Amino acid sequence: MTDNKLDMVEEDGIDLIEILHIFWIYKYIIIAFMMICALGMFAKTIYFTDDTYTSSGILYVSNKKDVYSNEEAIQKSDIDTSRSLSTTYIEILKTVNFLDEVSKDVGKYTWSNISQMTSISSVNETELLKITVTAKNGEDAYRIAESIFDKAPDKLTSVYKSGE
Repeated sequence: MTDNKLDMVEEDGIDLIEILHIFWIYKYIIIAFMMICALGMFAKTIYFTDDTYTSSGILYVSNKKDVYSNEEAIQKSDIDTSRSLSTTYIEILKTVNFLDEVSKDVGKYTWSNISQMTSISSVNETELLKITVTAKNGEDAYRIAESIFDKAPDKLTSVYKSGE
């Protein structure tokens, strides 16, 4: 009776050498299938994927009007305040009101198109905001990013009079 139990355990187990032997027998079929898949992915990339262009830049968030003045040194509390303002500023730059201003400046896209093409994030949770615009046309990506960087300081200052 114990021999029968050992036979059942051996039958239920997976033999890695046996699996590798099966793969080795069908190696040409596996290689052919991999080549067909690689050619399919190449064709999809070349013929069915649109080129995209990215333009990006970084905004520095400061809670003081004049960061570069020699009168005061930058304090840790200033940096912490700027960090906390960064998340608020990201949301302000994603508003319909701001993106509509950018849309009117660029003239080619609606605010919702610009919203889909734009990514705004804090760089490593610091007071730096990275703004990235991805478009199908390189000139459009640059013009939208340039408009955002031109309009952002005025928009953020108008929301928070003490900040910049």
